[in-house]
Amino acid sequence: MEHTGGILPTIAWVFHDDVVHEKERLNPFFLATDADARRCVLPEGVLIGWNAVYAQWKAFYAEPVPEVWGLGNQWALTQQYAADLSEWQKKIRDAKCVLTSPDVRPTDDPRKGPDTRVSSTLQWLSAAAITVALVYAVKTLRR
Repeated sequence: MEHTGGILPTIAWVFHDDVVHEKERLNPFFLATDADARRCVLPEGVLIGWNAVYAQWKAFYAEPVPEVWGLGNQWALTQQYAADLSEWQKKIRDAKCVLTSPDVRPTDDPRKGPDTRVSSTLQWLSAAAITVALVYAVKTLRR
């Protein structure tokens, strides 16, 4: 969930295929950036850092995507990897290396925005349920 300044969080709908497709979208960018980084003479610190990030990506990419539980976390991680790759592409370019792949960009909400009617209803129902539970808990504790 992400907060957008309102009282309640915005619900983002993420499905199994969204995460799979995002991993598949990002992998060619990682492969091309790695190939370009290996062709260049990078400063040792940049090369060590890139190798660590690339190794982490390969391990994450190889992990199976969960069917239900953990999808939000997997989606957030793919977006973080996209942002990290964008930063690494800039660092590699700053080291005078020519990159053959285009700049990667994180993808926004996989569904181009949640259904606001359903999202809003679920948000308010959740808030109401929490309020009722809190009132019940306070009432029970006062006895």
